[in-house]
Amino acid sequence: MINVIMILPEVEAMNYGVGSYVYQIIKEGGKTNLLHYHLISESPGIKKVEISRPTKHETRYRIPHPFNSKSLNDKKVCQRYYKHVTLLLKRYLGELKTGVFHNNFFQAGSLVYPLKEIYDFPVIAVVHYAQWQFHLNGNKQQFDKTWTKYQSGKMLSKAELGVIRHCNKEMMLYQRADWIISVTKYMKEFLRGYYQIAEEKCIVVPNGIKELKNNPLVLKDKIRTRLHIPTHEKIILFSGRVDAQKGIEPLIAAFKLLLSKYENVRLVIAGGIKIRNHTTLIGDAWPKINFLGQLSKEHLKKLYHIADIGVVPSLYDHCPYTVLEMMSYRLPIVASDTNGLNELIRHGDNGLQVKHEIGKRGQISINVEDLACQLYTLLTNPDKNISLMKQALNDVKTKFSAKSMMDGTLNVYKLAINNEKS
Repeated sequence: MINVIMILPEVEAMNYGVGSYVYQIIKEGGKTNLLHYHLISESPGIKKVEISRPTKHETRYRIPHPFNSKSLNDKKVCQRYYKHVTLLLKRYLGELKTGVFHNNFFQAGSLVYPLKEIYDFPVIAVVHYAQWQFHLNGNKQQFDKTWTKYQSGKMLSKAELGVIRHCNKEMMLYQRADWIISVTKYMKEFLRGYYQIAEEKCIVVPNGIKELKNNPLVLKDKIRTRLHIPTHEKIILFSGRVDAQKGIEPLIAAFKLLLSKYENVRLVIAGGIKIRNHTTLIGDAWPKINFLGQLSKEHLKKLYHIADIGVVPSLYDHCPYTVLEMMSYRLPIVASDTNGLNELIRHGDNGLQVKHEIGKRGQISINVEDLACQLYTLLTNPDKNISLMKQALNDVKTKFSAKSMMDGTLNVYKLAINNEKS
């Protein structure tokens, strides 16, 4: 039995892609009968350790997280806290003979490495995202400029220092890890080129998902009626964080252009709203655009069932579960051709791609006219949609299945354990 220890901070990412990844890994890993997952989360709202065992292959430990913003910056306070937490967890975890640390967040290192002093297991870090992309909105040109200045010892601005500080934490995570899983090929190349990670240490294992059942047309109409959505309207669905990174502004602009050609359509946006001017952006198109906010999985599933088109106009991304879910629910997809997404969507084969443009200063933008054009193509070519959906579903079965992800991950577990023993 391989014991897999995961530290899961209660952060926003757990409500989106990383949370979906953890869910799929645990569910698929349980089927192997080779793994037991120990899931440790720090919870500010509790006063004592809470332990549950929702399935026979997973144990969950919720531990108090008493820090405020001030104490989080006190290194001695943090070290003392994690030392005591480690000793406490040892009592609950008991004697574990074989295992790995499966690390999804750089913040988790504060607890992983104290635990590693007790359980000398290899550490496997998973690359779900890149810090510089968050801070620079995917602007690679600006990152290269900042990184070059840092490497040459030149004076950095306050903003540049912030980027480097986060990148150094991230780089330390990957350099200290024994093995790395990257969900995309392009991030493996980034780690090799910028963080000096050996090529053989990093293995690409794309995200995976199980095939999801779609409802027949009759049930779709019933769901639409129950949700007060006209059955004759086409629905374009966006699902994810509603922020600049996900391309929400060009999406709204493109949809307004689309309405001048095709009126019988509605844009449904599901996800936590992170932009303040969305009502201003909508303008007179407000009757045709629905912001639904953060939804439960069950409500989101209903939207996937009734939608006609999925759209993912991200400025940058990796291997998002939104795309895999849309592919599995047999939605024809329009996605930007940025790094990461272009490893999932092939234009004219399993979806349609939208051109991204890079400005003089490296800023990324989505071509609004092209996005409107690609959406119009799917709205007016049902036969094309069928061929795209069939190929996308085949890709889920052959390239992006939960089983293939688990097989790749289990292979890394075994490599790490065998390498530790030799």
